[in-house]
Formats: sequence, C-alpha cells, structure tokens
Amino acid sequence: MKANYTQLKGPTRPNEDDTWGIRIDSIGIQPNQNVTVTKKDGTQKMETVGRVLWTGNGVSLCSIVKSSSPNASRSSGGGRVGRGTRTGCSCGSVEEYTKDSDCRSCKYDAE
Repeated sequence: MKANYTQLKGPTRPNEDDTWGIRIDSIGIQPNQNVTVTKKDGTQKMETVGRVLWTGNGVSLCSIVKSSSPNASRSSGGGRVGRGTRTGCSCGSVEEYTKDSDCRSCKYDAE
C-alpha cells in the first residue's frame, strides 16, 4: 500500500492534524490504523489514521491523529516554517527545539 502526505482543504477534528492528511492508494482503511507514509525526500514515517475523509477510484484520503508524545514531530513538510509540534504560544515556538525568537516562557518549558 502506497501512502503519501497531502494537504487537506478543510478542518477535521481537534485531535487531528487539520493541515496535512494522508493519501493512501488503497480502500478499506480504518480509523486508528497505522500506515507507513513516504515523504517527498523518500524517508518514511509511521502515522495513525484519524478519519477516512474520502474514498474513491482506489484511493483513500485520511486525517492524521496528532501525536501524544511531546517530543514527536507531526510535521510532514510542504514549506511550513517551524516544523514540529507547536506549543500554541503567540511567539510561534515548537516543542522539539527552541530558537532566539521564542519568548522566555517557551524557552523555559523546553528545558
């Protein structure tokens, strides 16, 4: 089964990544199923299917369940700045690493 990341056109649910989804060359995919997704650079990552948003022509489009691990990256590429799990802070910080533009609170949380 071939799976790649695809940009979604609308919001999904709060516990799902609402920017990126998975395009799977298969039907019969089930929620909470783990799939190996191939990135554009050829590397692979295991993702968990959130909901099957559409199925047709032998293809399924699915949302991705957000990672519950604070150190696991959810980003799947595609020009997003600050790849990784965002903290939700207005400074734009990401849990996996700190940068000079992060506020004091976010730098403290990352240590």
